[in-house]
Amino acid sequence: MKYEIVELGERVVAGIRIKTTNQNGKAIEDIGITWQKLFADGIYEKIPNIED
Repeated sequence: MKYEIVELGERVVAGIRIKTTNQNGKAIEDIGITWQKLFADGIYEKIPNIED
């Protein structure tokens, strides 16, 4: 297997966080709710310097 080491510049990650578990499919539910909250509550629009 060939591989290449690549050095990347610093990145800043912004958003909201949650703590969840993989038991009983809880993570799938929690992550969906968190994405909805990010957009429905206008949090995404408040993050400065967003690069798509």
